[in-house]
Amino acid sequence: MRGVKAVIETLKAHGAEYLFGVPGSTFVLFAEFAGGDDVKAIPTRGERAAACNGGTESRNGVRLG
Repeated sequence: MRGVKAVIETLKAHGAEYLFGVPGSTFVLFAEFAGGDDVKAIPTRGERAAACNGGTESRNGVRLG
């Protein structure tokens, strides 16, 4: 679980507010660790949607999506 927590901490350090991903075993782990932190886990229907959401979020703001 340390790897998952390290990824969440890195996202927080870079100012990311959202974690977009496809619901599944790996995403559930990230969602559980992100739940108590400042990063909100947002499930999407597919990888393309997750990538588009993250890209749009970063283009619309000054932070990573």
